[in-house]
Amino acid sequence: VVTGGVHLQLGLPQSDPLLWVIGGMIFLVTGIFLIFSLTVLVRGLLVNLTKVTTVAEKLEDANRTLQKTSDELENKVNERTAELVSAIGHLRESEETGRVILNATADSLTLVDASGTVLAANKVTAERSGKHLDEILGKIIYQFFPEELAVSRKAQMDKIFQTGEEVHFEDTHQGVWLEIHGYPVLDADGRVTRAVGTARDITERKQMEQSLAEAKSRLE
Repeated sequence: VVTGGVHLQLGLPQSDPLLWVIGGMIFLVTGIFLIFSLTVLVRGLLVNLTKVTTVAEKLEDANRTLQKTSDELENKVNERTAELVSAIGHLRESEETGRVILNATADSLTLVDASGTVLAANKVTAERSGKHLDEILGKIIYQFFPEELAVSRKAQMDKIFQTGEEVHFEDTHQGVWLEIHGYPVLDADGRVTRAVGTARDITERKQMEQSLAEAKSRLE
């Protein structure tokens, strides 16, 4: 530039090569740091993703195991339910069979405990007591007899529980002669916990015996 005959030289300072090197190194280090950071970040994400995948797989395994256990339990419940239904059916059949057997005889049959409480009986027992069957079940059997008869029968039945032996005797009630047999029922320990009593109407036999005795007496 020429001003008033004076030459002035203006210009920009020239760049220092060292600054370029330093700047390049800084840029390079920054890039490496960023790449390293991204690598660590990616690795962390991959690790977390692996953990999540592992947890998901474990949850899936646990879910399959739980479902399998649930299915097995349901099958067992269904099997047990079927067994119970079958058992109930058999029990009902057994009860019906028992009722048929109890009522298939002309003898009275009675199952009592040590107190004389009726645990089971047939219709003949109820009829001879002047009651319906449901009226004597769970009741003391001796309350349906006259006092003297009740005392004598209870004494005989008590022998079963005291000795564990059978008893056999005869008595009469309302003009009917009965032949009575009592049998002990033992538990798993061999103790007498119940007794079965049977009573057979032997009135005709007694009348025949009496008639024969009277005929014999007349012949003599």
